[in-house]
Amino acid sequence: MRMKNEKLADAKGAHPSRLALLIAAPHDGEAGMHNDVVAMYDALIARGLSSEDILLLEGKLNRKLLMRLFGEANKRVAKWKSGEVFMHYSGHGIFTGSTVSEARVGMLLAPSKPSNKINGVFWDEVFAALHPPANINLILLPDC
Repeated sequence: MRMKNEKLADAKGAHPSRLALLIAAPHDGEAGMHNDVVAMYDALIARGLSSEDILLLEGKLNRKLLMRLFGEANKRVAKWKSGEVFMHYSGHGIFTGSTVSEARVGMLLAPSKPSNKINGVFWDEVFAALHPPANINLILLPDC
């Protein structure tokens, strides 16, 4: 019987290409999100990922920082023949729209100034920014 990682390995026995994106977006005074990404980092290392295969972003985040992270991820996976990108987000969520057909959901980042402007990134924007090649699996685990 093959283990999951063996099944994904290529004919030469090399491990598949993998990248993990860990994002924590706490609001002022919140520590839970940091604890989440530390626990996830430790779990990924225990499952065989190297620290070089994990990109971590946490703190007072904004769109520019997230898009930079997604750009770095794109550079890494652009030439992979196959592989997986795992993304874990720990923070608050955002929802707009009043009907299912209008709904948009995403990540709510730290409140911005002016306070009437929403500092967030919608999931459709995340998928468009990451746009992994068809042969790359994107695994998303939002905790929001």
